[in-house]
Amino acid sequence: MPPISVLSLSGLVSSFVLFVFGAAITVIILWQRHQARLNQYLALTTGGMAAWGLSNAVISIARYYDIDPTPVIAAGSTAYFIAMLGLILFVTEFEEIEERLFVRGARILEATWVSIILVLIFAGSFWQEPALQDNHRYVYHLTDIGLLVAMILLILNGGIALFILRNPKARRATIIIAALPLFIGGLAVIVGLDASHFINNITAFISILLIARIVLKDQLFNPLVSLYQELSEKNALLEETSHRKTEFLANMSHELRTPLNSIIGYTELLLGGTYGDFPENHIERINRINRNGHRLLELINNVLDLSKIDAGRLELYPVYIAPTLLIDQALATLDTLIQENGVKINRSYQKLPDLYVDESRVQQILVNTLANLVRLSPNGSITISGYLDTSRHHVVLQIRNDGIATPIGNAEVIKQTLQSGQVVTTEQQSAHLGLAISDRLAQMHGGRLLFENTPGGGSTFTISLPASVKQPAADQRAAKANLDPSRPVILVIDDNIEAIEVIEGYLEPAGYQVVGAQSGREGLLRAQEIKPLAITLDMKMPGLDGWGVLEQLKDHETLQDVPVVIVSATDQFTPPQNKQVLTFISKPIARRALIQAIRMAEQQATSDTSVPSKTTPTSDDIISGHVQADMSNKNG
Repeated sequence: MPPISVLSLSGLVSSFVLFVFGAAITVIILWQRHQARLNQYLALTTGGMAAWGLSNAVISIARYYDIDPTPVIAAGSTAYFIAMLGLILFVTEFEEIEERLFVRGARILEATWVSIILVLIFAGSFWQEPALQDNHRYVYHLTDIGLLVAMILLILNGGIALFILRNPKARRATIIIAALPLFIGGLAVIVGLDASHFINNITAFISILLIARIVLKDQLFNPLVSLYQELSEKNALLEETSHRKTEFLANMSHELRTPLNSIIGYTELLLGGTYGDFPENHIERINRINRNGHRLLELINNVLDLSKIDAGRLELYPVYIAPTLLIDQALATLDTLIQENGVKINRSYQKLPDLYVDESRVQQILVNTLANLVRLSPNGSITISGYLDTSRHHVVLQIRNDGIATPIGNAEVIKQTLQSGQVVTTEQQSAHLGLAISDRLAQMHGGRLLFENTPGGGSTFTISLPASVKQPAADQRAAKANLDPSRPVILVIDDNIEAIEVIEGYLEPAGYQVVGAQSGREGLLRAQEIKPLAITLDMKMPGLDGWGVLEQLKDHETLQDVPVVIVSATDQFTPPQNKQVLTFISKPIARRALIQAIRMAEQQATSDTSVPSKTTPTSDDIISGHVQADMSNKNG
């Protein structure tokens, strides 16, 4: 066997490497997305290059065993020119060229010319008869006609590439860079360089590497990347749609509320006799207008709440509050409906721990569930029970209409509404929409709203809500069974526990006892329990704020004379026209200003209110106290 030259060895190695990489890239392309035309065209190109590299490797070995390589040469050349055809198909598809006439013409010309070359190859007119030289190397060159058609094909492909590169409408021309080495290799064969075999292998290998880079990076070939992109675009579109829906509902709810409030207001004026007396049948019809107006307003509010929940824009403001207080408030809200339906309310709970929930939203849950059972229980009875689920540390409230089962069809609709979170029927949509919102609100708190219906045994709503993890310091102080009767008690209503502790630190050494409440509702409850000497009141609180507390204090028989010290985080504050408001102190609270205000309250409590005296604060004293408190804040 003759010695192997460096050129022959390099040709053999380069051919084998071309085959391995070409086959690997072909497998990756088809594995990613074998049904896509882009992948099919590109697989035709890389697969043809791999087959050509394999045939070159076989030819390199055949030279040293005196084997006629003509059949292998024909097979390899066929694979090579099929790869050229696949490349043109791929490039014209990949670039998304709008000139479809050019694309169609380029493809027809390429296919026609490759077909001519293949006919010449199998007719033996493309390559010359290989000659065996003294060093056992077969040398083969193009025939004259083979050289002509190969040059025309090279010029044709160059013209197509140039058109794409200069076309401003093409999306990208990256693939042209990958095709350029193939043109260089083909030119080396046409010129007839002695190392053309090696050059063609190397340029084809470079082209495959560049094509592989495009395939791995471009989303058109990878179905997962394409899927992620599509999902991302869909999510962005859904978010935009949801945002626009929320804006639309918010604007529409405002536009609907304005005339609806006027309708409700005027009907109430009519019912109140502002515009004179009406016949009994007219009053009944006005009452119907008023009830339907309130029902429509409730529906509008529910739709807006549901849209906020769907958009993730509904925020909760949890506070510590007694569940019994929430139940009392819900029953008071529904008192008219309960009386109209002749429903008797039974209570079966005691010593329930406080909840840590958004007061207004849990109130909404209770009102919705109670209203549903009241409407389903005419002249019946409803039992409200509760217990602490120690395994989850949740307070579980059960609202049951005794012995009255909901009709099966309606019960199924309620269950589906709670399971899906959407209204699934056109009947009683307002009620079912309220239940869907209530379940969402319960889930936002970490709880759940469930419904059970037992024919002959009644229907039950079960509400699970988180209990307070630990009793806050303010509640612990309020829960003390025996306050010192010799020390005045000050009630501090503030949703910030640290503010309560600061006020306690100021007043306890001065001889006062401090009881704290972290919500307006809790503050009213504590005020009734302990009858404080004075109340310090924060105006900005979630749920029932300071203004609401003042309104309810003013109307309460035993609390309407308790002095109130307003505490606010702003200097720009105008105290309300309320005789209970003693003075105003801005945050951060100064010790001297606070103690001075509490002592003013103590003097007012001990003075004879029936006989005016200098110790009884007048309106001028209140203003003076306000100014002194501000000066103390600045000097304190």
